[in-house]
Amino acid sequence: DFTGVHFLITVDIDLGGSAEHPWTPIGTAEHPFKGTLDGNGHTVSGLHINDETKDDQGLFGVNAGTIGNLTVAGSVTGKDNVGGIVGTNTADGTIKDCTSSVTVTGTNNVGGIAGKNDGTITGCTNNGSVTGTGNHVGGITGNNTGTVNGSDNTGAVNGNDNVGGITGSNTGTVTGSDNTGTVSGSNNVGGITGNNTGTVEDNRNSGAVTG
Repeated sequence: DFTGVHFLITVDIDLGGSAEHPWTPIGTAEHPFKGTLDGNGHTVSGLHINDETKDDQGLFGVNAGTIGNLTVAGSVTGKDNVGGIVGTNTADGTIKDCTSSVTVTGTNNVGGIAGKNDGTITGCTNNGSVTGTGNHVGGITGNNTGTVNGSDNTGAVNGNDNVGGITGSNTGTVTGSDNTGTVSGSNNVGGITGNNTGTVEDNRNSGAVTG
């Protein structure tokens, strides 16, 4: 699980992903990633995942460590807990100062940075489109029970129920974040969060909202 291991990226990386050569996410529910990845301002491009039957899909599948200073580009399609950078960010997980330019598609818990966030997302930006056919779809994270702070979304967000520019549903905390992307859905649709029973403070929305 890479506990105590620090990874430093020193060059841009092109994964060269394709239908014939899809990416296998780092970290699973049984063995989440527990190390530290410092992207050092570099970009990982060519991310390609296309399997509508699998959960926890992203560059990282399940994160319980720290991922920072990284830009990711490509496309990810999965089932539940699908994100451009992380599928599921656990309560011990931190994603900071990361940018996603990933096209993300899934069913439930679909987000530009993380599909499901129980931990911390701070200083991140999503520029990719996010589409979910089910519930909990958001520009930063689909389902937030943790903390989202100072994170911005510019990508188009489209879902069914609980759809938001920053988070589809929130029972945690969302602060200081900005949505400029278009947001559309059927039920519980909002510029910042579609369904909120947590704390939402000092956020801004200028994106068109339909739903």
